[in-house]
Amino acid sequence: MINTVADLLKKIIEKEKEQFEEFGFITHGPTIGDMFEGLTKDILEMALFEDLNIKVTSGFIVNGEEKVSNEIDCMIVEGEGKKIPRTDKYVYEYTQVIAVLEIKKTLYKDELLDSYKKMYNLYKMSEKEMHSMSAFRDAFRAIVSKELPYYNKSNQDFIRVYLD
Repeated sequence: MINTVADLLKKIIEKEKEQFEEFGFITHGPTIGDMFEGLTKDILEMALFEDLNIKVTSGFIVNGEEKVSNEIDCMIVEGEGKKIPRTDKYVYEYTQVIAVLEIKKTLYKDELLDSYKKMYNLYKMSEKEMHSMSAFRDAFRAIVSKELPYYNKSNQDFIRVYLD
């Protein structure tokens, strides 16, 4: 019986695990990553309201100064983007992006550091236009119960400090 969101997620994980195990012989990292990204996108698409012109996709984000993000695993966007030829990826203006997700099968220090760097680079792309980081700062505080660190290349151990 499903009574909570946690119960729902557990059931989805159990069902998907069966499908993933059928292809357990695949050890190609990018393909496994594509499977997890596809699962995340499918779940998010089920949660979106129709007729709002909101999509779940992957690709790149650009700003008015022609800065381009790293590849984004999954993003929730509004409106139309530019399809990258011969791929299922799109390019969106940062003003069209509602949320950005980095998908990881496992969560180790190196993966978390890589994700943080990507998110920090996105922040730097749009900081001139952003007047407030309070929502991001509040979300970070709610998750780890600490203040938002400011990434510094000489401080590679910030994850250990903030997630202990």
